[in-house]
Amino acid sequence: MALCRQTGETGGCKGGDYRATKNHWPILCFFAHIGIGDMEEWVKRMEDTGTRTDTLHSDESRRRELADFLRRTRERLRPEKPSSKRRTPGLRREEVSDAAGISVTWYTWLEQARDIAVSTETLNRLVEALRLDRTETRYLYGLAGRTGELPAESTVPPSESLCELVTGLMPHPAYAMDRVFNVVASNPSSDALFGRFDTDQPAKSNILTRLFLDPDWKSLFVDWSAVARSAVAQFRASTSAFAQEKDATEIVSLLLEEVPGFKYIWAAAELAESPNWTKTIRCGHGVCRYDYALLRPEGGDRDYTIAIYRLNRSASVPVCNSNRWLSASWK
Repeated sequence: MALCRQTGETGGCKGGDYRATKNHWPILCFFAHIGIGDMEEWVKRMEDTGTRTDTLHSDESRRRELADFLRRTRERLRPEKPSSKRRTPGLRREEVSDAAGISVTWYTWLEQARDIAVSTETLNRLVEALRLDRTETRYLYGLAGRTGELPAESTVPPSESLCELVTGLMPHPAYAMDRVFNVVASNPSSDALFGRFDTDQPAKSNILTRLFLDPDWKSLFVDWSAVARSAVAQFRASTSAFAQEKDATEIVSLLLEEVPGFKYIWAAAELAESPNWTKTIRCGHGVCRYDYALLRPEGGDRDYTIAIYRLNRSASVPVCNSNRWLSASWK
């Protein structure tokens, strides 16, 4: 039976492709060089660089984030007719404003983080002019405070059928998450592979916090740095519409307070869709590779996401008999 994370009862619940930014180097430094022993020294060195650490906790910081996002996106684009005499990286402001059908002065104000309102029509034009993908479009709308087309706040508790679905995915490890990656239900194979998700311990109730605060998870994922970096990028993209709301700010604040160096990862402002990829995980006495995918139910449970792991038997690395090990672990 799936364990409901809201009630603590078994049974039904009641009720890589990154868009890297110009300042993505702090992440690379963090993962490539930092260690437990020299973490404090590395953080001090990073602080001395004056790296910006804004979060989306105020209108002013959100405008700055919007301005930075527009500028970074514009600078990565290439003009249709490149010229050897061109000195501006990417597109000029005039070219973006022309393509979007807005005045260059008004667009310049946006990149200067001026306090001006942005209509949905203008955002649609900017999406086309800057050639944004779906993740970047959602992020742009969130920063502009236009959340009408983004998922509304989840107020409906997970249904009994959602928990039964998670259980029915056995023997594959699976769990269900809310909009800020809190795990609300998991099946026995998931608990055997990842350890139980405990709502009484912040470090073990949320995917993002567990990646950084649970020592077992740092050793569990062979490619932990890639998994953690992807999770942060997904979290930022998926929560941009409600970044100032309590459930989202509590997660970020906890990690900023408890994890030295996390502020540099967060400040890099990377965005990512939820990838379908293969994760290498230490299980039992061996190493297993799991194909990972997300399922999004329709209807009343549309605000939840189900993560499922399927053993990749064609992996090129030595693997253990994962399903047999999982079965023995939870019986």
